[in-house]
Amino acid sequence: KSLQDFQAQQLRAQQMLADSRKRKAEVAKQAKQSTAAKQAPAASSAPAAPPSKKARKDALDVQKALYRILSHLKEQEAPVEADILFETLNLRPTADDEALLMAALRENEKIAIEGTQLSFKPRYAVRNYDELLGLLRDMDARALGGIRVDLLKESYKSVQTDIDRLITEELVSVVRRKGEPKVDVLFYRDPVKQYKVDDFLVQAWRTCDVTDKHPKDIEKYLVNKNLKPMREEAVSAPERKTDKKRGPRAGAKQHESLAILNRTVKAEPS
Repeated sequence: KSLQDFQAQQLRAQQMLADSRKRKAEVAKQAKQSTAAKQAPAASSAPAAPPSKKARKDALDVQKALYRILSHLKEQEAPVEADILFETLNLRPTADDEALLMAALRENEKIAIEGTQLSFKPRYAVRNYDELLGLLRDMDARALGGIRVDLLKESYKSVQTDIDRLITEELVSVVRRKGEPKVDVLFYRDPVKQYKVDDFLVQAWRTCDVTDKHPKDIEKYLVNKNLKPMREEAVSAPERKTDKKRGPRAGAKQHESLAILNRTVKAEPS
């Protein structure tokens, strides 16, 4: 039964294509006759009548047609012939209207045109879970940030299922944008770079606010909060031999510099 349905569908598509081509031939013939009539000498000097209101009403709205075509192409998994697309959407453009419509389609960055076939072109060309994960890894490796979920949903129908899987597997972090538009953004979480931090340390760090404090007072403040600042120690170059008459050169001293880090702190037991 499925084979018969497929054959019937193919016959309908071929018939629609034949009807569309026939209609285009008739439109081209009418346009040719109209051009010839305009080039012929006028029988009267009276000005030509303006186009009727009905003719203007029947003219194709290119913007509305473009929106309908874009919406239809989003639902298709394979390229569609332009003639079949126009027939399916009941678009019957004249020769002039079709030229304007095709020009608008070529200028639209969301539509790909190859010969006489049209297809939807998403922002991110991924088609499955593995390609999605690879894209997120590549964005992270090149420090390009995250990917907006609303734009990602244009890629393929089951993308939300794969996004949920990545969240469950803790391979992505979801961040809500503060600016407009307020949408979710996915960031890759490299498992190698994930470090476990004790909850008591996280809570202690969140209670600290060093925004308005002088650098000299930060160390004392953190110690009072039961947090010992990390210290970065640097050893100077080894002592050089000097002339005995001049006396030994002062020994190198060990220098200690305070490095207050936002993420790395040591906790003193209470």
